[in-house]
Amino acid sequence: MRLSKALPLALCGCFFALASFAQTWSVHITKEEYGEKWPFTVPAGTLTCETLLINGKPRSIGGSLLGIVTFHTHNKTYAMNGLADARAASRGYRPLEEIWRANPDIARQYKEARIKPPDIIRVDFSSILKRGLALCR
Repeated sequence: MRLSKALPLALCGCFFALASFAQTWSVHITKEEYGEKWPFTVPAGTLTCETLLINGKPRSIGGSLLGIVTFHTHNKTYAMNGLADARAASRGYRPLEEIWRANPDIARQYKEARIKPPDIIRVDFSSILKRGLALCR
């Protein structure tokens, strides 16, 4: 009888010893901070980076940790990079395009140059993505 009670506890202990838990960092960001460079149609949200773990160890490329970057606002979480996009279906992340602001200034430049613009030209969000990735360091 003792063995039958000890076995589940031992298995449970082994599971937790092998389990990997990613580290997550977040920062609240606002339109006020970025002014006209704010790329979203919402006024604020939480930028998060979750360190990517492979076999329980953080992964990096060129000294930079790989991170799953998301933006959370109004009870929805949006994928900000490819690692987040790859997990969107399983984690319920929304497409960033839903809140990614169009950039009329760039569209006007295409028109003035008599070049057919893409369907939608959006505000550059690379500075916010870089800030999100920097959270994982």
